[in-house]
This record gives sequence, C-alpha cells and structure tokens, in this order.
Amino acid sequence: MTSNNDVPRMPVAGTPVLNSSGEVVIPQLDLSGAAWLAGHATHMGELIAAQSYMTGVHAELDMVALSQGKIVLVAEYEALLTGDNGDHINLISNIRIDSTDPSNRIITGDWYATGGSGNFENVTGSGVLNGILPCWDVDGTIAFSR
Repeated sequence: MTSNNDVPRMPVAGTPVLNSSGEVVIPQLDLSGAAWLAGHATHMGELIAAQSYMTGVHAELDMVALSQGKIVLVAEYEALLTGDNGDHINLISNIRIDSTDPSNRIITGDWYATGGSGNFENVTGSGVLNGILPCWDVDGTIAFSR
C-alpha cells in the first residue's frame, strides 16, 4: 500500500476526544483517503499498481474499545484490484486498526467481492485480512465462471 497524497485524508469521526476539563486526550485522527495497492494475487498474477487502489468510505473511533482503554479505528474501504491481464475485481473491506500502541498498529478485518470484469465478471467471494500497518495479508476464496 502506498498512500495517494493527491486525495485528502479521511477524518475519523469521534475525534478529537476531550476529557471532562476540556483537554484533548486523543487528537483529531485521520486515515488514508486513498492508496495504490501492489502485490501478487494467486488468481490475478501481479497487480497493476497504477490501476489497483483503495478509497476510504468512512471511519470512526470505536467508543466501546475506548471505554476499555484502547484506541481502535473502524473503517470501510472500496477497492479495485486489477490483474496483469487488465481484468479487475471490486471489493469492499471493513477494517479495524488497533492504534493503542502507535508503533504496532494491528489491522484486522474482512472483505467481500462486489463485482468484476473480464474473467472476474459475476465474481463472488469473501475473506479476511490481518497484519501490522503498513503491510497486511489478504486471504479468502473467490469464485468466477471464466
């Protein structure tokens, strides 16, 4: 993942957090608004980095986790993965980033396919993701008719 700095960062709803004295205990947080994706996908070969990307839909602070002393960001991203032959898959990812320790930001979540082109027309599938930012693994199963 390489942030696309041409796209504004996505603010995290629920931040900043103030204590009862009005002091900031958690500043205004934001996440990448968009990023280029690169890597190898078993079913697609090398991703075409110039055409594989994710875009932020919304992000918020997990208030239940905050009440337990954790700083967890919850976000939704839309993604387009374009394979080395130009065919693509559209995805939605729901992620959680535990930022309690900023030097060890753990990302977990799930994804599901919402469409595609070429060999991936009518694609279905879902899976999970996990890692330590800025890198993560994606695992799951997709089915396509071609």
